[in-house]
Amino acid sequence: MKLTQKIPFPKIKQKKSLYSLLCVIVLATLLLSAKLLQDMHHEDGVYIEIEVIDAQGIIPGKTEIMYHGFPIGKVQALNLTKDMTHIALQVQIDDQYKKWLTNKTEFWVMRAQLSLFEISGLDTLFSGNYIAIKPSTEGDLTHHFIARRDPVVLENDKGSFYITLTRSVSHSISIGSPIYFKQIQVGKVVRYLLDPLSNEITMRIAIQKEYRQLIRKNTRFWEVSGINLEGDLSGFRLKSESLISLLKGGIAFETPDWEDRMPLADPAVDKFVLYDDKQDAQLGVVVEVDFPLTHSVIDKDTIVMFRGLKIGMVQSVSIAPDLSHFTAKIVIDPTARRLLVEGTQFWIVRSELNLHKIKNLSSLLDGPYIALDVDIKHLTEAKVKHEFKGQDNISYTPLNKSGLNLILTSDHLGDVIVNTVIEFKGQKIGVVNAIHLSKHTKQFNIYLNIAKEYAYLINASTQFINNTGVNISGSLTDFKVTLPSLTDIVSGVISIETFNINAKPLKSGDHKQLLDVLIHPSDLIVNIVTNNLKSFKKGLPILYRGIPVGKLINYKLSDFADHVILEGVIFDKYSNLVTANTKFWDVSGLEIEAGLLSGVQIKTHSLDTIISGGIAFATPNATDPAVQSNHVFTLEKKFKKSWRHWNPKRPLKVMQKTP
Repeated sequence: MKLTQKIPFPKIKQKKSLYSLLCVIVLATLLLSAKLLQDMHHEDGVYIEIEVIDAQGIIPGKTEIMYHGFPIGKVQALNLTKDMTHIALQVQIDDQYKKWLTNKTEFWVMRAQLSLFEISGLDTLFSGNYIAIKPSTEGDLTHHFIARRDPVVLENDKGSFYITLTRSVSHSISIGSPIYFKQIQVGKVVRYLLDPLSNEITMRIAIQKEYRQLIRKNTRFWEVSGINLEGDLSGFRLKSESLISLLKGGIAFETPDWEDRMPLADPAVDKFVLYDDKQDAQLGVVVEVDFPLTHSVIDKDTIVMFRGLKIGMVQSVSIAPDLSHFTAKIVIDPTARRLLVEGTQFWIVRSELNLHKIKNLSSLLDGPYIALDVDIKHLTEAKVKHEFKGQDNISYTPLNKSGLNLILTSDHLGDVIVNTVIEFKGQKIGVVNAIHLSKHTKQFNIYLNIAKEYAYLINASTQFINNTGVNISGSLTDFKVTLPSLTDIVSGVISIETFNINAKPLKSGDHKQLLDVLIHPSDLIVNIVTNNLKSFKKGLPILYRGIPVGKLINYKLSDFADHVILEGVIFDKYSNLVTANTKFWDVSGLEIEAGLLSGVQIKTHSLDTIISGGIAFATPNATDPAVQSNHVFTLEKKFKKSWRHWNPKRPLKVMQKTP
């Protein structure tokens, strides 16, 4: 008998184990597929290449591509370019942003920057460096980019108004440089590009929208970078808009309110020139002045003065093709535009330096400048003009200043110049404004202005004495040197003396004579006729018994030029010594007498007269009446011994003092 044994349970158990294993395999397969699908979706994106100069701080798998702080991609790998000049970043960009990848899109590395000029990118100190993007959907799609070296400020701030500035050269303006209006910051520079074709620099600036109405089609922009140094003999001034503009540069702007009101600027159409400074921006009234080409041409930036006040500056200079003149294009401060009328005079003030005088010291140190002046009657007529004919180094000053304006006449100037001071007992009361040579009288007309508060000191009895330069007086044994102040040495001084405060007052336009010595009204004026001037000069003493009792104050040719007239003053105290019979003779040099028995005798009044000369006189008797002023005498050709024996007793006027 065949015994067959069946064991069913173990068989059933084996089938269940296989079923369980199969379920596990299926489940694992499903999980793996899901993971693969998830990984495949995560890795979905666009790969691009960005070339950078420096990859410092960029880490593959960590450094992100950021747009306004939002990640849109990541750096996957770093490689050197074939020419080994750049680092090629292999970057993955999320697929949804692939439309941004055009040749208008820009990338740059964002790092922290801390210096005197800039503080930026501080967020990278905590998150690490990242790649910033300025996207653009315009242009052609591309997968290769070259990163910018400097960051771009994104022009998507709805609170700003963007306009374009252009210039040919850059100084210290950079991205982030402030924009000022009347020293208030109203914007900043957001973009800075160099056009490789035109070599023109283009800047985009952002103006806060609340200041939008300030930008019009005729608005002017200029740099305010660095320090502006202004100075003269009175001192120096430093100017700067702010510390930021000093370090990083800045731009200021203004719209001329004297021009016709222009429409608001259109950012899509209008471009503005960025000027070097406010002067170049023509922020003023432009005039052209033609000057004769008789001296060297003045420079650009030469200042324009109106009665000591700076009102403009030369913007450019051009020479006429025929070399007959040069034209100065001048920008005048708008506050002085009312001076630009028909009749306004322009002239060039240049320094003069020689052994005799220093003229226009300020122009000697600062260079020549242009002076401007106008008569009040032309201002009243107000015929506006913007083209003028200028003069070279010829002053013009009308008699329309406040105070008392007088004209002094003189045959010579001596050391009198423009700006010579008018003094009364050491107090400055006025100044010389201009000097003209009269074509008709051949005399100098010296225009001076007496300050209003001192006008009462001047009347018909006033004398004006030329005291310019160094005054040396006395003899070889007793002399003195009078030194005026440094200002008086440079500019000279004219002193006044008023003898009668109740005399008739003078009015503007009146003429007075400029004297070399003070003449008291009671002094005696004598005219001495001679054939030749010889060595006579102003200031020579007139002697009586060897004592100076007067001075030679002037000399001139007679009406027919057949002799010379010496004009002298005898001080009032000694005026009674001169009568119609008085004899005058020359005591300059030596008197030599020779005879067979007496031999040779040499005589002189003093050693002083040998060197400087002089005129002596003698009167024969005590009964002749004294002469009146302007009596005419003849200078004797030869001295007579008998004159030494004249010894009249004539009383002196002791009540008067000798000046």
